[in-house]
Amino acid sequence: MCASAAITIMKPAQLKVVLPVLSFTLTCKYHRGENKMTLISSRLIKILLVLLGALCANGCASIMYGKEQTITINSNPSRATVIIYDINKNREIVKTKSPYTLELRRGNGYFRKARYQVIFIKDGYNKEEIMIQGKVNGWYLGGNLLSGLIGYFFVDPLTGAMWTLEPEKLEVELNRTNGNTSSNF
Repeated sequence: MCASAAITIMKPAQLKVVLPVLSFTLTCKYHRGENKMTLISSRLIKILLVLLGALCANGCASIMYGKEQTITINSNPSRATVIIYDINKNREIVKTKSPYTLELRRGNGYFRKARYQVIFIKDGYNKEEIMIQGKVNGWYLGGNLLSGLIGYFFVDPLTGAMWTLEPEKLEVELNRTNGNTSSNF
């Protein structure tokens, strides 16, 4: 479920639960003459377990993947000029040579997927363009079933983690030009 939760026994009669958004201590009672702990109420345990599960599942895609994604860019032949544009913001992000790896934001605001254009340029080869854009993440759909509205409408849409960028790996085969044309780069 949620890897960031921790449950520790602080003293023989206390159980501490630490979550990213909540921390509480559950105090237990001893039966006289016995070494066993009994909890105040089994109903309280059930309530706490349901809450623990709901809190862990909130923004499940945010917990599992975060707001950025690693994208790997390769071309054949290598050392092609690679220009990456953020289409939503209408600006160039990076101009480099292949192979290259970078982190791109998954989202572009509340319920808006990120969209990028990747352009490959190399002298003697045709220019190639590829789109990278967000698709709805499976952890967003499935992981938020328990938590309900908070994960679906706030956490994952605000962080952009509800999106998975595709393609994650770009392997581009550049084709030779027919004539003797060269790029201005």
